[in-house]
Amino acid sequence: MVYFANATLRFDGSCNPNPGEGGGGYVIFDDENFDTIIEGYYYVGHDCTSNVAEYFGLIAGLKSLRDSPHQIGHLDIEGDSELVINHLNYTYQIRSNRLRPLLLQVRNLISKCKGREFDSCSFTHIDRCNNERADELARDAVYHERDWSADYY
Repeated sequence: MVYFANATLRFDGSCNPNPGEGGGGYVIFDDENFDTIIEGYYYVGHDCTSNVAEYFGLIAGLKSLRDSPHQIGHLDIEGDSELVINHLNYTYQIRSNRLRPLLLQVRNLISKCKGREFDSCSFTHIDRCNNERADELARDAVYHERDWSADYY
């Protein structure tokens, strides 16, 4: 097990066109030295929207952390989707029947990971320009039409 005091999970989704073929990407890095801990992507498939792809990027990142041997003190979950972050912060109500089960899955994963994979977490909206690696990985998922992840520790 490798312990990190503070780490960040950044996620993103890509959909081409919207709706169309989609994928999600994620990168988890150590806040102390910005070294990548885990990164990867998830291919969602056809009939995907950009919001669905965003959620799948976050879900894939949380599952990858859950399945890893790592433990994190505080995990900051960051994304450039104002909608997803505001759902997680309870700022926006969820109205989409398509997104509701994805939000529930995220909340269940966070609940299961809290106290095991991380002690606490927060949700932060970031500008797209600060989310380049997760965006690149999300586009790779669509391009390669498959799932992939790498654990660097």
